[in-house]
Amino acid sequence: MESEAPTLVDRILPATLTNRRLFEMSEAKWLGWLFSIPISWLLAWSAAILFNVPAWIASQLRKRPFTPVWKTYVGLPLQCIVALLIHRLWVYFLAIPLLYRLYYARFLATLLVGCFLWLVSRIMDQAYEHVVNRMRADKNGGEAIVILIQRLSRIVLTIVGLVAALAIFGVNVKTTLAGLGIGGLAIALAAQKSLENLIGGVSLLMDKAVRIGDSCQIGDQVGTVEDIGLRSLKLRTQDQTLCIIPNGSLAQMQFQNMARRRKLLVNQTFLLRIETRAEQLRLVLNHVQTMLDQHPAIESETFRVRVMCFAGAAFQVELFVYVKTGDWTEFTEIRQDMILKIAEIVEASGTGFAGPTQLAYVSTDKGVDALKANDIVHRANEARANDVFQFPGESRTGTD
Repeated sequence: MESEAPTLVDRILPATLTNRRLFEMSEAKWLGWLFSIPISWLLAWSAAILFNVPAWIASQLRKRPFTPVWKTYVGLPLQCIVALLIHRLWVYFLAIPLLYRLYYARFLATLLVGCFLWLVSRIMDQAYEHVVNRMRADKNGGEAIVILIQRLSRIVLTIVGLVAALAIFGVNVKTTLAGLGIGGLAIALAAQKSLENLIGGVSLLMDKAVRIGDSCQIGDQVGTVEDIGLRSLKLRTQDQTLCIIPNGSLAQMQFQNMARRRKLLVNQTFLLRIETRAEQLRLVLNHVQTMLDQHPAIESETFRVRVMCFAGAAFQVELFVYVKTGDWTEFTEIRQDMILKIAEIVEASGTGFAGPTQLAYVSTDKGVDALKANDIVHRANEARANDVFQFPGESRTGTD
């Protein structure tokens, strides 16, 4: 190494800089290394400009907006990678001492791995952000699991970077990986309940059983889902109480998603006065059926209007109708319109609705005719003796 010919840097720079040494390296090489850092960055920025020229020309021809690559989410990591590669090549031509070159090359390799992982993280973050925005627009409620995967991916990239840095510097990473495995097992055992909620939340989001904004009944609580997290589900009840239900408990509770119904049922009965004549009753049924058949929001194939029975002093009529909507507010409006039209039909037919009343008829009670009763008893005894008829459980021969 001492008999080696002078390098290109030693021949160009003045002898004052090449002869004076600091830590066994000439001042000229120290200055060359120092100036190589900003020069490498400027060269990387110039390369980015040259790389954008074809894209800029194409955007001008098509009259489309143009964004330089250094202003995008991958611009800065790419410039760092290019600058590190140029700086590594510069250091090679400086021909610094071998020991310095070895450790500095490992340091630059570590930075290069970090910048590469930074670039991958930026690309993944952009993809996750796009997916989360789309899920929030669709109100699927699955953005929580995407955010979790994003955070886990960052942790994984960080661990990969640390392990790669240790491997580059010559550290045995097998022991480190074994320690990470044991530590992960210990954390899993300590956070068993949290992991149960986490797995329950992931299963709930993957199955798409519920979305944000759905009206649900969970156990004995009815409300609207406000948030689906990885630990719990937030339900806003009708009295504006916020219920937080752990995801692990949802698998053991009765869960009904009322927002997923394609149609809603109206199954009610109404009473018509007992004085309603048969023709009036037929007229009411006919007009109600015609109204339901012509209603655009009623499922005409399945509805029915039938007289069920005599309910005390009234006719009981059953109304069985499917409304073609899953929105509860719209359903209540259609049901109200249908009930008002039925009321108009009943009123136009000349009858009316019956309330929960009973009719009492007052008459003069004459009591029991004793002579007629005695005559009937005498005739019954004679018929029984002559085996003309029998009471239940008796045989005609009298031997049973």
